[in-house]
Amino acid sequence: MWAEILNMVMEEFEINTVLRASAFLAMCADQSNQLTVLNERFSKECANNLYANKFGNGGPATGDAWRFRGRGIFHIIGRSNYRSLGNALDLPLEDRPELLEDPYIAARSAAHYWQSRSLNKLADKKDFHSIEKCIDGAQHGLDEAVVYWEIAQLVLSESSYLNAPGDSLRLKRGCASQQEHISYGDDILRGNSNTSKSQQNPSTSISDPPRSAYAVLDCPDSAIAEEEFTLIVGLGKEQANNVTGGTMIRPPSSIGPYRLTIQAVADGFMLRTGESWRRELMVTAEAPYPTVEFHLTPEAQQKNLQPRIIQAMYSVDGQTMGAAFRPITVVKTAGLLDTLTPKTVEQGIDFSIPTNPIAPDLTIRILEDAEREGRLLWDFDSPHADIITALSHEPIKTYIGQNPQAFTRLLINRVNLREGQEDLYPFLCGIGQEIADKMPTEFWTLFTALIALSKKLKRTPTVLLLSQEPYIPWELAVVEPLLDSNAPPFLSAQVNLGRWVLRQRRPKLPPPTSTQLSKYTR
Repeated sequence: MWAEILNMVMEEFEINTVLRASAFLAMCADQSNQLTVLNERFSKECANNLYANKFGNGGPATGDAWRFRGRGIFHIIGRSNYRSLGNALDLPLEDRPELLEDPYIAARSAAHYWQSRSLNKLADKKDFHSIEKCIDGAQHGLDEAVVYWEIAQLVLSESSYLNAPGDSLRLKRGCASQQEHISYGDDILRGNSNTSKSQQNPSTSISDPPRSAYAVLDCPDSAIAEEEFTLIVGLGKEQANNVTGGTMIRPPSSIGPYRLTIQAVADGFMLRTGESWRRELMVTAEAPYPTVEFHLTPEAQQKNLQPRIIQAMYSVDGQTMGAAFRPITVVKTAGLLDTLTPKTVEQGIDFSIPTNPIAPDLTIRILEDAEREGRLLWDFDSPHADIITALSHEPIKTYIGQNPQAFTRLLINRVNLREGQEDLYPFLCGIGQEIADKMPTEFWTLFTALIALSKKLKRTPTVLLLSQEPYIPWELAVVEPLLDSNAPPFLSAQVNLGRWVLRQRRPKLPPPTSTQLSKYTR
């Protein structure tokens, strides 16, 4: 697990030579008990004695000392330090301090600290004592840290531990203990420079499944109305024929075996009784491309030939990593199968994973129904168990009318006519209520759960809207109950909301988590 994470953060922060890497890894091992402890383990009373009224913390009654105790590989301490680090890494660490216990974020915070203190320069000079003093002023583990450093230099200097020559350092995965020590160098952490690759036991290696894969949507090109067929959905090593969708790459925070959630959407088809439209698959290094069967029956139809679309959304830990679409032609009777001409589908839509290591509290996915104009298919995802329990496993249908573009154009014109007038705000509230009425009742159930979650987490919830429908301003929906009574009642004012349009000839996922402004007008 740790090899993949450390490779990513060391590359990002230019810890890219043997001298730099050996010093960095030695301090990581020293400060985190060989990467096994990512938070300080003591009582709340002890935390108050050590950290109350220090490092930006309030007094004992505030609970800050415990909430902002040491976390991460280098054990960041105190509200002000959490805030500063969060600003630097674009993470809400002050609101969610527990994020520093995530291995990827913990490693990235350590690498950022390393770079911000210019410790690469000290490593280049082999001034390890100054590095240790900078990170651990008391130098409690100096002797042990020096041992780690000396052994790391020996081990990393051996070509067998490098994937690339010269200064471009990239570490291989090697042996790893059951406690998940550094997976490419247990011998660095245990003080053993004589361990050879032939002595390592590959059966104890913690392996990571492939970072990327393609969607599998395998079924016949045609089906007969009211006759069941099998749809196979999952992951594949190569792009499948007649499946639209690009390479799917999972989030950097997903390391090792992971649980893949698949939401199938097939309007015009019935699912076999007892099956669910939402399935979960375990993905491991030993079984990196799992699949699952859906048994579908096309509904009865009046037309001889009816083109339909089968869709699937893929997510990991609440983050959407991609989507796939597959056409299928449904015929009224079996005798019509011979009249069909095979067609190849363009591989036009490309999705990639949101790279932000923090999943939105709620993801709303809105797909267009290819069969009926103006009908939308909604489904939802979340990393929180409190919200997952309220999720519907079947896509939800709503109807917005056949010309949403005209609706939005008319709305813009009507707003322009009221610019500067007193009735603009009441007018927008009326439009917002109209938009809210177009949203499924299941969303409002989830929104109520989201409010409860925000009170529990003591922060504003985050919502990501992934929509094939680009016109309706769902952001203006008037919500009830209000999360913040001092803010306007619109959805975008009550939560931290992002929206990304899932259409061809539009930007790929991921939506950017930040952007730089060169000018703004007040």
